[in-house]
Amino acid sequence: MSEAALKPKEALVWSLENNVVVKVKGNKYIRGKLKGFDVHLNLTLGDAQQILDDGSFKSLGHVVVRGDVVIFIVFPFLEYKSKGEEK
Repeated sequence: MSEAALKPKEALVWSLENNVVVKVKGNKYIRGKLKGFDVHLNLTLGDAQQILDDGSFKSLGHVVVRGDVVIFIVFPFLEYKSKGEEK
């Protein structure tokens, strides 16, 4: 069985309504439920929290993260099967 790789847009679609961690410029990390995104990688996160250096969290509520400040996104583990794989 070969490992199927998700394309970036597919990973975002599969991660909707799941928690993600986003690293943004300024060496900051934000986690929250991915509610939406667009072609510019602008992200809408619900119940967002900033992960502080000491490991504690600062509640941010509902936020929009501009795509030009996103460094990377940590996606949740989701079982993915390519279209060609049988169940």
